[in-house]
Amino acid sequence: MKLPSYNRDFKLGTGGVTGMGNSHMQPTSMPGRVQKDGNSGTPNANGANTLFLNFQKTLKFNGDFCLNTMRSPAPLPTRLGLLLNLGLRALSLALALALAALPAIAQTTPASGISSARLINISTRAQVGTGGNILITGFVIEGSGTEKLLIRADGPSLFLWGVAGVLAQPSLKVCDSVGNVIASNTGWTTENPILIASTANLVGAFPLPPGSADCALIVNLPAGAYTVQISGVNNTTGIVLAEVYEVSSTGTRLINISTRAQTGIGADILTSGFVIAGTGGVQLLVRADGPALSQFDVIGFQAQPSLSIFNSAGAVIASNTGWGTNADPAQVSSTATIVGAFPLSSGSADSAEIVTLPSGVYTVEISGANSATGVALAEVFEVP
Repeated sequence: MKLPSYNRDFKLGTGGVTGMGNSHMQPTSMPGRVQKDGNSGTPNANGANTLFLNFQKTLKFNGDFCLNTMRSPAPLPTRLGLLLNLGLRALSLALALALAALPAIAQTTPASGISSARLINISTRAQVGTGGNILITGFVIEGSGTEKLLIRADGPSLFLWGVAGVLAQPSLKVCDSVGNVIASNTGWTTENPILIASTANLVGAFPLPPGSADCALIVNLPAGAYTVQISGVNNTTGIVLAEVYEVSSTGTRLINISTRAQTGIGADILTSGFVIAGTGGVQLLVRADGPALSQFDVIGFQAQPSLSIFNSAGAVIASNTGWGTNADPAQVSSTATIVGAFPLSSGSADSAEIVTLPSGVYTVEISGANSATGVALAEVFEVP
């Protein structure tokens, strides 16, 4: 799908957050206990500490955090598809045209009063560095069965959208909860380009140029926690768009998402998008963690992250700088416990907001106060 050209930046959120069912199974222990790999703090091959989260079962993340609250899956109502997340403000006309062009799948009507909203697509646009500053995106699948996903790392193709400083040759890896690489790609045409192109068209993704160095792969995953790691070949750096599209599911759904990346200034701030599909509303805990990352030995963290949430029209619907300045910090703290998020220290400069959103396209922007830079963790949790 090709979006129209405009003489201004635009931001179309990609990704999503799941909705709520009527019944929930609470985690066996909350919040998750985090420790370093082997308790040694030894950096992994990418220079980032590997973290364990003892939550339901031990989950291993390469510098990222994403928790599964193991709630009952909801039926998938309608596919909105993925929308490109590039600029710093949304353009509603392009969004409307893109949504109208996306294919639909069979709808399932939920019981009266039950929300069918769910996460369908996620994306993050960020600067890819080296070592511990590569782009890491995490997601959790719950339920029984498998989730078929199209996962992409777009670098060179972003040039077509007017993005400067793109990552010329990205390398994509998908890791499971114990750190095993379960899929990888460097150059999307080295896989099954016909299948990847047709699947991208099915979910409404913009086409990748033939022979480009962008990366893409298709995986079928059971319930569990996963990370997508994007680095540059030969330690090159640049801007990249990480995308995860739900192609189909059998009794599973995406629930929580997180991204750890460098926050710059201007066009280099951390930008994550998500799409909510279905009926009803979804309550979300959205966080921008900076100082809290010090407890996990993350070096160069964002000292004072500022969080903003935009709708598809580019309007700010929620913002926060310093979670303790929130209208109800006690609710933020208790909600973090409910969803299994690690706690934020009282008075810390980390940011958080609780929002209830209907179906639509949304974007989370994280920047540094006073144009400061550093590593931040963007998190979106569904609240039961």
